[in-house]
Amino acid sequence: MLHAVILAGGRGERFWPWSRAERPKQLLAITSPRTMLEETVRRVDPLIPRERVRVVTGQALAEPIRKTLAELEPAQVVVEPRGKNTAPAIGLAAALIAAEDVDASMVLLPSDHYVPDGVAFRDAVAYADAVARESGALVTFGIVPERAETGYGYIESGGEVGRKGEIRHNEVLRFVEKPDPETARRYFEGRGFLWNSGIFVWRVSDILGALATHVPAMAEPLEALTRAAGGPGERDAIETLFEAAPSISIDYAVMEKAERVFVVRAPLSWDDVGAWSALNRVFEGDGDGNVLRGDVLGVDASDNIVLADDGVVGLIGVSGLVVVRTGDAVLVCARERAQDVKELVQALKAREDGERYL
Repeated sequence: MLHAVILAGGRGERFWPWSRAERPKQLLAITSPRTMLEETVRRVDPLIPRERVRVVTGQALAEPIRKTLAELEPAQVVVEPRGKNTAPAIGLAAALIAAEDVDASMVLLPSDHYVPDGVAFRDAVAYADAVARESGALVTFGIVPERAETGYGYIESGGEVGRKGEIRHNEVLRFVEKPDPETARRYFEGRGFLWNSGIFVWRVSDILGALATHVPAMAEPLEALTRAAGGPGERDAIETLFEAAPSISIDYAVMEKAERVFVVRAPLSWDDVGAWSALNRVFEGDGDGNVLRGDVLGVDASDNIVLADDGVVGLIGVSGLVVVRTGDAVLVCARERAQDVKELVQALKAREDGERYL
């Protein structure tokens, strides 16, 4: 059976000041009236029923997530003892699933992406699941680039292995880091590169085996957790796993080293909604190109992204800005600098009173 694992431990700092420690991006209704986490769960329904969905997060967000996803059993929100990047979180979820069904497969989903066509997405997941089950490969999703994007990692794809209709899968030649503008332009024009979506499908036995091989420190703790899952020793086994595991992403830990990796190329519209500037891609602007939410008035203003979460925002004679007004903080930045909001958050962390705004 196919299970869904949703990683929901991030802080979404580039969406400050709307995103805060107790209410990060995945718990905000950014792209629809529902939170991004709720949208992620709905995206796999009915392909994967709710009882086969797990959400992995940290202690601070466990209860807010349980309230947001009240239809899930409390145990379906899996709590990490501490954040150690994605590889330990994935190993944790895979071990819990393997304890229930050693023949299971899983799709791994970030909690804060935008994929408007749920039907096409579920078709692609079902295709990737069939590929993973038949081949034993680790399967990732690649998105055909729509622009020379410097904010995403890329996948260089090799020869086509198979296809079904418009969905196909290729060999993975390599994963590459976020590029500089000139390299991004070459990737975009070269057509052999795909955006790395961070979405994966694999059999739980295959990912557990790959983690044991490429991250040996996790091998025995993962076996112990699989044995202890569902019993009184589960929490201790999870703690032992996170004590032993390095802090490392699944890309570095496994995907860049594994011998058999395929990338599914699906005809999907996708955005990781990584910064305020993404709203210009998600929503259609007004006649002047402004994306406005809340009580906003503009005079001779164009190509701005404005959120008035509290009160009113007025614009006169400005363009290309991001303006966010919340109860205790205001952000104003050039739209092309939206990725740098994280630097502002770091500066706040260094302030003596900064935590009150985070």
